[in-house]
Amino acid sequence: MLQKNNKEAKLLRETFIFKIIPMLNPDGVVHGHYRCNMVGVDLNRRWPNPSKLLHPEIFYAKKIMRLCHQDNQIVLFCDFHGHTRKRNVFMYGCVSTQNEIN
Repeated sequence: MLQKNNKEAKLLRETFIFKIIPMLNPDGVVHGHYRCNMVGVDLNRRWPNPSKLLHPEIFYAKKIMRLCHQDNQIVLFCDFHGHTRKRNVFMYGCVSTQNEIN
């Protein structure tokens, strides 16, 4: 959608800055681990306090988000990933009482 040459796509590109990480865990996925990284850690559970050494995927994703947030307000953050038991499309949401990115 964003790459199209129609007026909606052009308006989105002119209005927002998109940062897209195609796959946060390529090393783990290559070895058959969809939730875990190479050291066997479930990355979905490391967002609150990631280690630079043990969870670099999350640590640096959050660093990019903080840098972007300095210059522009982050309006939306989406994490699309598969689930072992859910099928088709599903969505979970989070509620935050903070206005800043940790």
